[in-house]
Amino acid sequence: MQYLRFDESYAMSLQTNKIKDYRTRLLLTWLYEFRCIDYDIAFKVIGQKPNGGYRFIRKLIADGFLRQFHNVYMGDRVNLLTLTASGVNYLKVYGMIDEDAPNIHFKRLERNASTLHNLSLQKAVYEQIEGMGNVYLDAHDIFIDWEQKSGKIRPDALITLEPNSNREYYEVLTGNALKTRRIAIEFERTSKSNKRIYYLLQQHDRNIEQKLYDEVLYYFNDVATKNLYEQKFSGDDDWTSYKINNKNKMVKTLPSYTPKHRKAFKFVQLAN
Repeated sequence: MQYLRFDESYAMSLQTNKIKDYRTRLLLTWLYEFRCIDYDIAFKVIGQKPNGGYRFIRKLIADGFLRQFHNVYMGDRVNLLTLTASGVNYLKVYGMIDEDAPNIHFKRLERNASTLHNLSLQKAVYEQIEGMGNVYLDAHDIFIDWEQKSGKIRPDALITLEPNSNREYYEVLTGNALKTRRIAIEFERTSKSNKRIYYLLQQHDRNIEQKLYDEVLYYFNDVATKNLYEQKFSGDDDWTSYKINNKNKMVKTLPSYTPKHRKAFKFVQLAN
């Protein structure tokens, strides 16, 4: 679990050469979680404007920690960044990830159709944490056992918000200024089927009931998709219940599902 964002006040307490290490760990940790990043988000993560940010990133590429690539679905004009094996080893040496953490398959990103969703998700995550205090990123790996052993879904991202984060914002978001909150984030670039929408809402409600996290923030690119999800969410007292059968098909089940944590769901239009 690692800090997500560049902390200016913390950086001012460091010697100049240590600030470079701090920025490097932030960016590489973010990339280990999200696999790739565009330059605009990278500049925000490391707390630099484009001129200084480009110089910093070019040095990391020259040092062999990052590589630049293009995704076939986004075209050659969009420059993206990802980790190299040396970048993963850097994180292990500094104790940012476990020694036995996998060297995930970053080379497949050139033809990965989900890259645009991934980048929009990162924008949603950063919009959520920008201007806040101590916010952590919980690696997706903690959900793997849930999926394999119990069939529980994992959100697109999971962050932890500490009580000493920006107090006013924290209280508005959580209604509690004293309790650490774990927040699941989902980004929906396009609408899923009605069955899938109800299934995921139900699974999130069950996860909250089991205290796996405290709330869910759904982010959307367009108003129509946001309105559809809110309509399904609030249209009935009970939700039509679905499960995935052994043929990986979504099937209706009885009885209907009664949500227990409606107040823990929020639907947010992503800023353009």
